[in-house]
Amino acid sequence: RRHAFYFADFARHAGEGLRGPDEAGWRERVEQEIDNLRAALAWAVAAGDTELALRSVSDLAVFGDQLAPYGLGAENAGRLEPDHPLSAVALAAACFAAAVQGLPGRAVPLAREALGLAAELDRSPQGLWVRCRVANATILTVATQGGEWDWVAFGEEWLADARELGDPWSTCEALTLLAGVPSAEAGVRAGEEA
Repeated sequence: RRHAFYFADFARHAGEGLRGPDEAGWRERVEQEIDNLRAALAWAVAAGDTELALRSVSDLAVFGDQLAPYGLGAENAGRLEPDHPLSAVALAAACFAAAVQGLPGRAVPLAREALGLAAELDRSPQGLWVRCRVANATILTVATQGGEWDWVAFGEEWLADARELGDPWSTCEALTLLAGVPSAEAGVRAGEEA
């Protein structure tokens, strides 16, 4: 339990650090602790400790690269208490892992579920934060699944949520996505603002 609490706290600090000027240092620390992060999550899930499991996942689960340490195991955390707001983040993390592993048959249903749960949340700071994190983790699936989702509308909604939240990191993520819109003028504006 102490190990799991320690690494849930580590994940929170790392999530903040990865979005700041010491990103490189935090990347190295997370890479060194991936086995501990996974073990802590597995323990929290096995113990049925929803809060601890979801805290462990939420801050690191949705980074768009190899630093998403929980892989498809994040789904287990998301299944503990489906009505918990952070369950959407955990399912989105599993979606990202499935997309990266080339498993669209698994990624698409997870994206649908995570996006559906996030859409039901209120527009409180926590609800907006969850919506932004879910957008970040599901964009790879949304952007690669053809006609099922309109990725430009998706990006515009993400940007609106990020602006309302007042989170420069999420705003920049959404703008970076929108820099690829079909309209060159709109794409340039989004890229310059990002």
